[in-house]
Amino acid sequence: MNASDSKLVIAACPQGTFAVGGGYEVVDNTFPPAVPVVALQNTSWLAAGGVGEGWTVHAVERAATDTPWKLTTWVMCAG
Repeated sequence: MNASDSKLVIAACPQGTFAVGGGYEVVDNTFPPAVPVVALQNTSWLAAGGVGEGWTVHAVERAATDTPWKLTTWVMCAG
């Protein structure tokens, strides 16, 4: 958790498996949330041959703030 205005997180599948979905959560430890964040990207990333190997999320603040926030990303793998 930090006050960086942009965060990129990658969740990789174990070797021999492939990504079938994923997601993310933004947390800033305030209620209601104080940091206006938008996810710019929430997609699987592909290896050669078009097989998804993980999930990538890129989030940025919509307005500058000094409030620390955290981006968590997960991937669901099969295979």
